[in-house]
Amino acid sequence: MLRVLDKPTRLVGRWLKRSDSKCELAKRVAGLVLALSALVLFVHYVLSSKEVQRLANLCSDVSAGDYDEPPRLHWYCNTGVSIGNKGHVADGESLDCLTGGDEYELVHVAGVYRHGHRTPLEPMESAVAMKQVKYVCSLTVSPRWSALDEVHLHQLADGKGQQKPLTFPLHPGTKDVSCHNGQLTRTGFEQMAALGDLFWSRYVKSGIVVGIQAANPFNFIIRSTAAHRCIRSAAAFATSMPLGGVNILSHADGWFRAISPDVSDAMPQTMPDWRCPQPVMAAFAKAHSSAEYRHFVNNTLEPLMAELAELLGKERSAVGKIISVCDNLQEMYCVDPKGILCRGSDIDHNCVSDDFRNRLLTACDKTYGLNYSLSLSKLLVQPLLMEIVERMKKRLSHLDTFAASAHDENVFALYFGHETTLVTLMTTLESFDGRWPPLASRLLFELWRCRLPKCDQHKVRILFNGRPLLGRMTNSLGFVEWPRLLQLVSSRQSEFVERCADLLPL
Repeated sequence: MLRVLDKPTRLVGRWLKRSDSKCELAKRVAGLVLALSALVLFVHYVLSSKEVQRLANLCSDVSAGDYDEPPRLHWYCNTGVSIGNKGHVADGESLDCLTGGDEYELVHVAGVYRHGHRTPLEPMESAVAMKQVKYVCSLTVSPRWSALDEVHLHQLADGKGQQKPLTFPLHPGTKDVSCHNGQLTRTGFEQMAALGDLFWSRYVKSGIVVGIQAANPFNFIIRSTAAHRCIRSAAAFATSMPLGGVNILSHADGWFRAISPDVSDAMPQTMPDWRCPQPVMAAFAKAHSSAEYRHFVNNTLEPLMAELAELLGKERSAVGKIISVCDNLQEMYCVDPKGILCRGSDIDHNCVSDDFRNRLLTACDKTYGLNYSLSLSKLLVQPLLMEIVERMKKRLSHLDTFAASAHDENVFALYFGHETTLVTLMTTLESFDGRWPPLASRLLFELWRCRLPKCDQHKVRILFNGRPLLGRMTNSLGFVEWPRLLQLVSSRQSEFVERCADLLPL
């Protein structure tokens, strides 16, 4: 090595001796330092690029050009190649290339899920064809669905971390009865069961996660909102696990703002109410009073809704709100794509066009996007983001203290919520693309620990429906450096406490 550097060193020495003055010598030294600095940065860039590529195991199939996006409504249904009461998960799962390279090991996975297919929240039969869309909310007779009776459900009390058993029929029955508004359908059960199978296969049976015992369901923390469709989605997902010890912890809040008792000790004790109601309501009001929101409503939304009313032969007031229209349009399409938003019973000739449907969906996305600003999202989802990161910290601490095979309940943490749960999370991570998440969507956080001695440069990979979540936080393969994620959560926490800490206790 010294012989290789000998000749370049002598050449540099001769070049410096040729300086006619001290000023010229200083200039030459400065130029030499800049050149060496540029060389060091270039080498670092090359090595970093190779490291990222190695971390992704050359996942060239992740590029957007290799993925054919299905039609918009079909994409929203998230049912693979079939439409109707069959619960397939969308294609593209091979894009989940699971490897961290030789220097990294997967030690923890957190998943945030949207519930599966459901019935509309507010049926609007007067604005659709006279024919009725047939929703199926019962289940077939199957050992898998019988296992729902072995899932235990508990309720988390507000602010105190206390739990109590909750009685709720997870199995909707096998008789064909009428569905309620917002009820999980058979398709929804099948979707979530398929996602459970996928998760179990990828992260447990494969042995990819360090220290996991496949037969131990106590490695899972499972939380759900109090909405029945979310609880049942979590239970359907859990049927993939060895039963007898699966517990679902439920709470009324849609953004999981009641901290789980096992991590509450790490949270600031100055917060009397994590839901931060007054600032949240103020943020909603501010969003609705903004000039951008008013301009959108007056110049885009209302003219579009008036056009829809005319197409349907209805008064504007009879059509309702854009969110209700889109909800019915989407949920109905997932069961029967024909005859949605029609005038009268002639569903072959008097229905709105595909182009008009897409305009409605685009307006819906815009409405939701204006409602859930970055400022509001940070308030709504900060407690959940804190809990996710705190569980990662506890997992790393456990591995530093005990053998990898030692029992640890923080290996997996699963949260079953709504589309707004996912949207606010992606918005606060500055990676929301503006489209409302499909049914049975999932946001996964993989913690990859650096296994080299005295190395704390861990990484977190974030995946949305099997593909890297792209945004300001992550690189093109979905990775974010662990210190950067910690810094984001810490800075957002300071802002959250400042905006909410002056509230009165519950």
